[in-house]
This record gives sequence, structure tokens and C-alpha cells, in this order.
Amino acid sequence: MQISSYQTFVNEKEKLELEKRSASIALFVGNKDLEDASSRLRILPGLDTLDK
Repeated sequence: MQISSYQTFVNEKEKLELEKRSASIALFVGNKDLEDASSRLRILPGLDTLDK
């Protein structure tokens, strides 16, 4: 029983790390949105397809 609860803890910790990383990326993209669209697309290729 202890092993499964530890595994749950590890899974939750990994999920939080992924969410934190996603938030950092979203913040980066948001900051780049303040610049013109051409430089945004140069920095993050394929971003226009993510918006749809």
C-alpha cells in the first residue's frame, strides 16, 4: 500500500512539473506576442498552427 501511495506522489509531482513548464512556455509566448508577428513566428515556428 505504501508503494502505491508513493507512486501517486511521484506522479502528482511530475504532473506539477509539466504544468509549471507549460506555464513558463505560455508566458514566453505571451511576451513574444508583444513583438510583431513575423519575429514571433521566427522564434517559434509552427505557432500559427497551434492557434487554430
